[in-house]
Amino acid sequence: MKNLEQRLEKIDMQFLAMVKNVERFLEINILVLTSQKFNTNNISISKNIEDNINQLDLSIREDSIITMARFQPAAYHLRKLVMITDSSRLLERMGDLLKANLILINSILEQLPPNLFEQLIPLTLKIKHIFSLYIKGVIDKDTILLYSLIELDLEIDLIVNNNFKFYINYMQENPSLIEIVSTLLFINKKFERFSDHIIHLTKDSIYAIDGSNLRKEELLKNID
Repeated sequence: MKNLEQRLEKIDMQFLAMVKNVERFLEINILVLTSQKFNTNNISISKNIEDNINQLDLSIREDSIITMARFQPAAYHLRKLVMITDSSRLLERMGDLLKANLILINSILEQLPPNLFEQLIPLTLKIKHIFSLYIKGVIDKDTILLYSLIELDLEIDLIVNNNFKFYINYMQENPSLIEIVSTLLFINKKFERFSDHIIHLTKDSIYAIDGSNLRKEELLKNID
């Protein structure tokens, strides 16, 4: 039977693989938006990524539960296992958001002018940058870096709101395209949700590393 450290190492590897798959999914979203092309290769890769994410999520959950039951780990390792289980669920949802966006983009790709899709590119690139920093923070156990990411959520909100205003103005000027352009509002919103999940992942990682439960603190603050 594997010891605790071996099990934790295996779970860490699975978690990092899941994160990398989600990152790759995001890169495909960006590629489709920048190239404004959706081909069979994109479909095949996306399907493989989705399968990998789902399988890793299942494995992480099962391995974490078995590890907690068998080894009854102390506080630090227990926090880590709780964080990974919670974060695995978030990563699976993030994959679903990216899959949904690809479907939406593909459904309207040839029906709208290029600038409407290009409007989303700065948002996706900013999100990718934040997600890359999150991955680095997790690998390096760098809480200073992780704490700094929380403030970047405000920058995402600003870009999302600007995109919202841009699309609303466009629909007002082009009422015949309201229905189809509204799809871009859904895509914009889903990218915002993806970014929100990165911040949640970041707070989970901080909790695992130094025990600071920022999500609980935020909840108590809102209650007050």
